[in-house]
Amino acid sequence: EREKARRELIGDRTDVVESPSDMDVLLGRGRPFMGHPGTLNMMKLVEAKKDEHAASRRAVKKTISEEIVRQIHDSGGRFLQRDEETDLWVIVDTAKAHEKVAQGFRNSRRAQPLQREQSTRSNFSSISASSSGISESAADAAVDGADMASHDVN
Repeated sequence: EREKARRELIGDRTDVVESPSDMDVLLGRGRPFMGHPGTLNMMKLVEAKKDEHAASRRAVKKTISEEIVRQIHDSGGRFLQRDEETDLWVIVDTAKAHEKVAQGFRNSRRAQPLQREQSTRSNFSSISASSSGISESAADAAVDGADMASHDVN
């Protein structure tokens, strides 16, 4: 049944791919999608433009996203989404590709406060450990305990 669905989906279509290349950006959630080389490359392009994007108005943000989509296409990459029924990959339209890049910018913005918090916690643990003579992992445990106590709602 799955094979029949695959043949029907493929037909004469040129927008269906059996397996993504390392240049392709995969649409989807989770590590398998985010860890794909093409998706990681897209995120590097996003990171390089994130300050300009954050300081820009909506029209300029759209232009920046279009530029990233164009760079990926020019390097041989495609934006692909898995068809669950057939396990084939379908090339998405430009609007969905732009949305994927826009989501990359949003994810990048969300990651900044988390990275800053982790960095602060790591620095605090190192300072606590070095000044008190305890191991860094023990200092981490103390920070985690203090963190948990500050979030307790009793």
